[in-house]
Amino acid sequence: MNNPVDIDLDFITENGGLNVHLKPDEVTWFDFLYFSRLTNSLEGGWKGKSHWRKRGVQKLAASNATYVTQWTKNSLQTKALPLPRADKFKFDRSLSSRAHLEQSLKLRKSLNESLNEFTEHELNYALYVGGLGIKRLDKIRLIGFEIPLTAESEGQLKIDLIGVSLGNDAIEIVELKKANNSADSPLMALTEAICYALQTLKCKKSLLNEAKLAGREEAFKKINLTLLAPRKYWIDWGVEENSFSENLNKLSEELQPILNRVNEGIPDSELKLQLLELKLAEPGTAQHA
Repeated sequence: MNNPVDIDLDFITENGGLNVHLKPDEVTWFDFLYFSRLTNSLEGGWKGKSHWRKRGVQKLAASNATYVTQWTKNSLQTKALPLPRADKFKFDRSLSSRAHLEQSLKLRKSLNESLNEFTEHELNYALYVGGLGIKRLDKIRLIGFEIPLTAESEGQLKIDLIGVSLGNDAIEIVELKKANNSADSPLMALTEAICYALQTLKCKKSLLNEAKLAGREEAFKKINLTLLAPRKYWIDWGVEENSFSENLNKLSEELQPILNRVNEGIPDSELKLQLLELKLAEPGTAQHA
């Protein structure tokens, strides 16, 4: 057997390719998210519709995938990148900069447009402000949207929607996908939500200084992850329309072993998962928070 130091692992290969090699005790969920987005199926990637279950879910949910717990522990290390944000989480941002979204949503509502036409920015905004034709989430009080979780120098890592449970006993993280989305599988949505949850825990001390989270330290002991999308999204990614609710629950059960492994790597908190269909509000239903 060759000595490992003799193996050629040069970053730049002779034909101009790039080698990236991370050992299991070095990988974080943030690494997994970043490289998964960059890697296509010919390079072993899993994110496409033909591969996300076999190359992604089945490997991460396997009974011997203890490395998922290690990834989680690595992600929570103090020096692990991206570094946590210390302030200016933008909970108090003015909604005036999103006026164009409100106008667009009002127009869609007046035209009775299908949810399939909405952009993710529109859906995020509509859920956050309420009253724009989107059915609100039960038992969740939203307190912010597009909330940044990394230091300014660390790039972008923003929660679509963040809230607290109505009982103030859990942090709520909502990862939303638009109907027409051929790039982000449910596993990619879960990966993003896991990254947001882990980064939220790393930011916990600073987040508790925010007025909307002050005094809610106990809520950080449970973080509920909601993957939310219109029915078309779920169907496009393999959830059969017949007995739709039952099949969506089956997908949730398929993903749950991954979350179980993640929870084994978190000392003082527990992540819980639900998959939901995003719907239009019933006419005449009050939707304001």
